[in-house]
Amino acid sequence: MKHLCMIFLAGLTIFFVGCSSRPAEPSSSVSPSLSSTMQTSSVGEETCYLVKTEEDLRAIGSIYPLSGHYRLENDISLTQEWTPIGSPSHPFTGSFDGNGYTISHLTVTKEAEHMGFFGASDGANIQNILLSDVALPETVFFPIVSESVDSDIVNCSISYAS
Repeated sequence: MKHLCMIFLAGLTIFFVGCSSRPAEPSSSVSPSLSSTMQTSSVGEETCYLVKTEEDLRAIGSIYPLSGHYRLENDISLTQEWTPIGSPSHPFTGSFDGNGYTISHLTVTKEAEHMGFFGASDGANIQNILLSDVALPETVFFPIVSESVDSDIVNCSISYAS
């Protein structure tokens, strides 16, 4: 009975916090927003998400599925520390085509086990990614995908920050 009461109270807390009428405080950080919608294109029967902004890139895995198909549509310069896409417990399983565009200023300073542009992938197709001015700890050996299982990683390149 005590356990059920705790679950009920936790549910009420989540409900009331989630339904708060107080406006959100402005923030200068770049984070995915539910109000923004990534454009899509159809490739055969597949939907391809068109990544055009840093916000779009950061939305992969939080708003948009880790199993989605993504294509970069222009160069993106990151303004904040990067959080890798996917993790060993929730790997990226879709496709990402850098389309010959550059993602610059990829920076990760928080020491973590899985660091890189992708934290982990499984059965993914990752291609044509150009990373420039990358700043990662020297212990990172695989900056495109930190941990990869049965994934194709083709035509990707990295240049490190001076």
